[in-house]
Amino acid sequence: MPVLRAAPRARLSHSNAVGDWSLRALVEDFLPPGGGWTLRSEHPWLYVEPDGGNTPDQGWKLRVSGTVLSARQILCGVLPILTAEPIEFKLPVDLGVLEWACSSVCPREMAGKFVTIYPPDDATCGRLAGRLDEALAGLEGPAVLSDLSYRPGSLVSCRYGGFRRRYVGGPKGSVQLAVRAPDGALTEDQRHPWFDPPAWAPPPPPGFVLPDSAGSGAKQVILGDRFAVTGALRFTGRGGIYRATDLKSGGTVVVKQAMPHMGAARDGLDSRSFLLQEWSVLHLLAGTGITPEPVALLQQGGDVFVAEEFLSGVRMDRWAPRFQPGPDPAGDDAEFGAVAVRLCEVLEEFHSRGLVIRDLSPDNLFVDGSRVRVCDVEYVAFSGTSPRPMGTPGFVAPESRRREVVSPRADLYALGALFFALCTGLPPYFADDEPGGPGGDGGDGGDGRARADRLAALLGQVRGCSRLLEVMSEVIVALLADDPLARPSAAEVAVWLRRRLGPGAEKGRSSAKAAGGRRSRGTPPALAHPKALIADISGYLAAEWSAGRDRPWPFIEYGRAERPLDVYTGVAGVLGVLVRAKEAGYPGLGRVVHEASRWLRDQHQPDGADRQGLYLGNCGIAWALGLAAAEENRAGGGRSELTGEVVSRLRAARAAPPGDDDLFYGIAGT
Repeated sequence: MPVLRAAPRARLSHSNAVGDWSLRALVEDFLPPGGGWTLRSEHPWLYVEPDGGNTPDQGWKLRVSGTVLSARQILCGVLPILTAEPIEFKLPVDLGVLEWACSSVCPREMAGKFVTIYPPDDATCGRLAGRLDEALAGLEGPAVLSDLSYRPGSLVSCRYGGFRRRYVGGPKGSVQLAVRAPDGALTEDQRHPWFDPPAWAPPPPPGFVLPDSAGSGAKQVILGDRFAVTGALRFTGRGGIYRATDLKSGGTVVVKQAMPHMGAARDGLDSRSFLLQEWSVLHLLAGTGITPEPVALLQQGGDVFVAEEFLSGVRMDRWAPRFQPGPDPAGDDAEFGAVAVRLCEVLEEFHSRGLVIRDLSPDNLFVDGSRVRVCDVEYVAFSGTSPRPMGTPGFVAPESRRREVVSPRADLYALGALFFALCTGLPPYFADDEPGGPGGDGGDGGDGRARADRLAALLGQVRGCSRLLEVMSEVIVALLADDPLARPSAAEVAVWLRRRLGPGAEKGRSSAKAAGGRRSRGTPPALAHPKALIADISGYLAAEWSAGRDRPWPFIEYGRAERPLDVYTGVAGVLGVLVRAKEAGYPGLGRVVHEASRWLRDQHQPDGADRQGLYLGNCGIAWALGLAAAEENRAGGGRSELTGEVVSRLRAARAAPPGDDDLFYGIAGT
């Protein structure tokens, strides 16, 4: 039987050393002396532009794929060609961005992209592609799914798209990058995880050959002459997870795919390495009933596939809502306790074999009655080793984030985070405590409170809204201790759970059952000092406002390709809240409300790509500006200058009806 140590490891074969070298510095080394080039950083890209270039607005762009291990070799082959032409191109600002582009969390249509090149015409594009392919022969990298490859296995590919940023409103209320059709209309520059140029695009550049589409109708996909794919369960940057029929047994299986070089990092491992590791772990635990049973390992077209048992039951994140605070709970404490005890026993099974799960989270567990099984074991490691840090944010122990050696106590921390998520429905992570202490998900020092102390304070505020949460608070806080040695073992937790939630544990409880056999959750207690909380939040927003920035509040990267105007993604939502806070008498908000309303009044999406909806569009902007105008009318006794803009936004929404009917960005919201 295969063991974990004996699993083959798919290591990348590049010989160049990987360190903290600078992509920008390497580019500067290859630029000719005397100037003539501009380097411009706009996260996540570094743009390299020749002075006086003749780059068109759109056309066939070239792409070179790569990983952090091959990046230096690739650039040493690419840069002499591009700087001699000279040709405009872009690449990631640092190796961290490139590592993200090869990870499973990167959108599939973006995965693997390293250098993007903007040729002035199709003839130059074809000539460059041939030279680049020759210069990079023998190197390896991931396939760029959105592109047409120069040849099988080549790092060079092409895609038709925009070279300059232009925008158009999308059918679902989004603002999308656009290309111009032959009739002059702007249309969405679609980025699918497959090669799909616009129907009106010119033929690909010389040297590229379109795939043969003859007989390309829907066909059954058979893997390894044995597994007939019947549907996709999920897609990630590393590959797909499929439901399939085993033609040998007739049963249903899950088939996981790992593509070459995706997930590649500085340790030399890629997604194939972790899937091969999962195959070994499944054999180590075969027959225990705590993981899927292994079925087959196969390779096809360079990809690795593992077929394993299709698990019955329900994923734990979908099982848990019945036990969370709410007006009509359906779950029973004893049922929760039985599953929680079984979960502790599953951990003991892993730890007794020297294995640490490292990714214990609700979407990685299946519940079938009182049976609990771990459905994904690709990141399992032996205790005492130092593998690449992996796991779900919020469930990773502090010592794991510090890259210390793997220990079963990291799983105990994840167990506490899991219980917290199951009992509250909340993600188990926190912002940094004041000032920058260990309370945050990544903090490990400073003057802040310990994470367990913060958690205990939070649970003390809300435990009255759930009898189960009240019972579980003690063990949650104990498991989430920052000190690994302070966490109780899985066996100790199981004993505690049996005593508090097992048969007979209801005796002596205060009103655990309500009339009709339903469990009483009580009324959630009011948070202490809500006015102080609102004052803190509104004061923070006022202090962070900066009218001189493109993103005047520190918004997250969601909707990065658009201006942050809307209720959902931008200034309108914050402005509406601050107007309400000002009306309620919270001080210090007059200036920021005035400036933010004028900023919003004067801003529109680029290229006229304004939207129409309530949360994403002009109706929501009109709502925020209308609140500000009404507040000014009351304060000044006259008609606010914002009123005209409110009317204009509503007319714009009426003139271009949204393409859907829902509340978020459609007719209902309008």
